[in-house]
Amino acid sequence: MKGYIYKYTFSDNKVYIGQTRRDPEIRHKEHMSESVGPMNGGFWKAYKCLGEPKYEIIETIENDSTQALIEELNKRETYWIQLHKADNPKYGYNRKSKGTATASRHDIYDDIFNKVFNEIYKYKFEIYVL
Repeated sequence: MKGYIYKYTFSDNKVYIGQTRRDPEIRHKEHMSESVGPMNGGFWKAYKCLGEPKYEIIETIENDSTQALIEELNKRETYWIQLHKADNPKYGYNRKSKGTATASRHDIYDDIFNKVFNEIYKYKFEIYVL
């Protein structure tokens, strides 16, 4: 599984840092859309006043465990927010000072299923190899 840390830089040189486990282009389009964009107040106001910001993926993270991936994404998003002081209105448009994504029940069940499946597969494979 992959996750991404992305950065928007507006024409006033203020930034917004975000993360996604989905296709980053879809997330980018959501930020700019009339239906989803306004949920992120500071970002949306800047977008409406200053126009579309420069968008870039600043980090790609991979992990087989959803929970571990989310923990790493939160850690790295926090790092980038703090590095750019993006939670300070003087420098950025983040409302929070750290990454706060969580795993859904579905994500956790997928991790458990994959772990059990891999253990069974490994055990079966060892029997046939002997």
